Amino acid sequence: RGGQAQCLAGRKKFDEARREFAAAVAKYPEYPNIHYAYGRFLVDAGDSAAGIEELTREIQRDPKHTTARLRIAAALYKVDSATGLGYAEQAVRMDPEVPLGHYLLGLLLLDTDDYLRAIGELEIARGAFPREAKLYLALGAAYARAGRVEDAERARKEFQRVSQPADR
Repeated sequence: RGGQAQCLAGRKKFDEARREFAAAVAKYPEYPNIHYAYGRFLVDAGDSAAGIEELTREIQRDPKHTTARLRIAAALYKVDSATGLGYAEQAVRMDPEVPLGHYLLGLLLLDTDDYLRAIGELEIARGAFPREAKLYLALGAAYARAGRVEDAERARKEFQRVSQPADR
């Protein structure tokens, strides 16, 4: 049923996909990643509150589920970054080798004005995402807030460089 729901979502039949996911979750509530898949679908479909509930259920089912924590953190970014911060911190503590965790944590720290800690997390993420323009934008903002003018300028220039189309 989860696969059927994903296929429906891929064909942009969101109401049908939602019903199929809900039926799958009701029938198999302990199946690994079922709440994660439904939560991800709901967040992507614009129902963040319901999506976060499903992602939280996945964490209750599997307390080591770092990806669900990162999805919640991403959904809360710019909406409730202070709450999202806790999920990102947990995910990074649980699995520090996941670069996306450091990137999200850096963004959330920057959004909650902890730019000094944000710099370290964003610098870790830069190693894994050297062509991610938004990372340099965030890093430049963090450097600027920390008074690191030269580093902010380098990040701005790198943002401009990686933002250019590849054929130039």
